[in-house]
Amino acid sequence: LLSVISQTMRLGQQDAVKTFAEELVKELVNLLETVEHYQMVIPIVVHLQQIARLFPLVISSVFKDIIDLLVGWSLDPVVPERARQQITTTFANFEENWNEHLDFAEALLAKLIDDMEALDTVVRTSTLSIQKAKGFPSQEAASALSEISRLAACFVGILSCSGETFVKNQGENFVKRFLACIEEMSKVEHSS
Repeated sequence: LLSVISQTMRLGQQDAVKTFAEELVKELVNLLETVEHYQMVIPIVVHLQQIARLFPLVISSVFKDIIDLLVGWSLDPVVPERARQQITTTFANFEENWNEHLDFAEALLAKLIDDMEALDTVVRTSTLSIQKAKGFPSQEAASALSEISRLAACFVGILSCSGETFVKNQGENFVKRFLACIEEMSKVEHSS
């Protein structure tokens, strides 16, 4: 069914899809919620993006759900880096919707940066203990560093979609906090 819809849209028959676009989007979001393997995420998102380009208002009502699900997948430690990059780059394909949901973008960025700062504290505390014991980084520190990397990729992906006005106004504080966290991580890296 998805390939038929995709082909129909590629052939310029958008009106044929328009009549059931809203129901189709709901079903695609439901599928995105229930899919159990990351390899299914991108094909679903491709179809959502096609609909978003043609009918941005249809996506608007489920935009936050879509992004929440994509953020969840991009933070999943089982997802390989290449797939994670594909997922985070899809954020930009919902460009028209980001402008209507800047409050959502702000809340999401705040959550990501809060999580990064909390993990940064874990890494620094763990690193100090390791240095005293002259041992190797703990599993907890390694896991936290990996998670910070995933959070940073999401953060950058969302910030880049938030629009120039947002970045100049609200985004400046987030960028400062992000850079401070990265700087602290750099200090930990050099001291190990």
